[in-house]
Amino acid sequence: MDINEAKSALSVLGRRLFSLGLINYGSSLSMRFDSDNFIVSKQDAFFESEEDFLLLLGKKDYRWKEASKHALLHQNIYKNIISARFVCYCSPAFICAYALGHTAFEPQDLTGAELVGSVFIYDIKQLEDWQDRAPSEIVRYFVQNNTNFVLLKSGELCVYAKSASELLAHISTIEHSAKLLALKNIF
Repeated sequence: MDINEAKSALSVLGRRLFSLGLINYGSSLSMRFDSDNFIVSKQDAFFESEEDFLLLLGKKDYRWKEASKHALLHQNIYKNIISARFVCYCSPAFICAYALGHTAFEPQDLTGAELVGSVFIYDIKQLEDWQDRAPSEIVRYFVQNNTNFVLLKSGELCVYAKSASELLAHISTIEHSAKLLALKNIF
């Protein structure tokens, strides 16, 4: 797959996630391109076209200034988790609202329970320096907990996956489970 095909594939995924409300302005999406390089969304991405993504090399250069503020996190995941092919840092409404008011996430629907089980909601503690700490703390959480996603108390979700379809399935299942928990409290 060449760079343009990869950007196109990532753009299709981004549009799909955006249309489902699973990512929004401020989210980030990336794809491993090869062992040292990855394609990531730009900081002002609306996930509408290939122009919303750029190739970042293993070493920082001028392109990093255009990249999402989460680019270093994406790079650290790719460096430390060999199976990661796609990464998304996002804030879907229901799961993030749930995270703001709870310390654990326990889906009660069958699909969510099978995929997620019961997970601790990671408290980032200080928001002021989170961007500096996130690249190491999130990877450490993934490795120590043998998981491919982390739900943050700040109302954000970070997921990595081996394929685009797996990434979409994880994010949509987690969000759907949170939506069901919210609806349960209404009825």
